[in-house]
Amino acid sequence: MELFLQNKLNSNGKLDASSLAVLALHWQNDLVLPDGKFGFFAKEIERNGLVPRMAKVLDAVRAAGGTVIYVNVARSADSREVIKNSPLFAASAKVAAFVRGSYGAEVIDALKPQPLDFQIDHPRISAFFGNGLDLLLRARKIQTVVVAGTATNVAIDSSVRDALQLGYETILLEDCCCSSDPSFHEAAMKTLRVLATWVATTEDFLARLETR
Repeated sequence: MELFLQNKLNSNGKLDASSLAVLALHWQNDLVLPDGKFGFFAKEIERNGLVPRMAKVLDAVRAAGGTVIYVNVARSADSREVIKNSPLFAASAKVAAFVRGSYGAEVIDALKPQPLDFQIDHPRISAFFGNGLDLLLRARKIQTVVVAGTATNVAIDSSVRDALQLGYETILLEDCCCSSDPSFHEAAMKTLRVLATWVATTEDFLARLETR
């Protein structure tokens, strides 16, 4: 672990929050709540206690002076911009999930964005696709991204890979992620544990976060 961490630790052994951003993926009503259009994720989110743990992370990063960016799925009501070239995209369009401006597309109340947070939409799988997220991170001089949300085997996996390809130190909060099935989550983690700069628990990450 120390070998992976050495490039992002400052002299007192802490993570510098000023150059760090949390990418909070898909904490939206249509996915987190049992009655959401993609509510089949809700059972795993609840079973793993993801929401209160994520709230703790976001509050700590804000307090330390870091950046919080919510990355949300959003589309028009008729899904006219959605390329239905995969079962995932086709299913999302069929049930009109994550319609821009709807309750389902909003971030859940328990993780409500704060005034200094950012919200950005993404139209495909990766958080970095077609939305200027990379430009936002570079404008804020972000060097380290912390990835958390759903689904581990889809958007989380793709976003971690893209963050690494773009040159960011990439922390994955393993206990703030899940898939619709535990086996999907673990299958993705087998690869991500090798690729990510650091796969951390919330407890370990917060212990390293420099407070101001």
